[in-house]
Amino acid sequence: MRIKDKVICVDSFKLEHTREQLEKDCPNFVVKGKHYTIRAIRDFEFVESVLLEEIENPVLYFKSVNGNVEPGFKPSRFRKLKEDEVESEVNENKLVNIE
Repeated sequence: MRIKDKVICVDSFKLEHTREQLEKDCPNFVVKGKHYTIRAIRDFEFVESVLLEEIENPVLYFKSVNGNVEPGFKPSRFRKLKEDEVESEVNENKLVNIE
């Protein structure tokens, strides 16, 4: 995956957090089946994550990265959209903008 890639969320299951932790740490979460655009890729020593154009979360301190960062999402939660899927999305957006 690269910055600006169009992706689809294939897994939004939140097993590693309680609902309370997730709402506090990452109030805006991904939705399975929804399309997103990668705006940044971060690769810390033990944690890799992506940030998305469509979702922004508050910057917080995370012990795992020893710093203040915006919570990101595991790359394994997404798959890159195929070229025909991206073209279909662009065409749908054009139709919505015309109406």
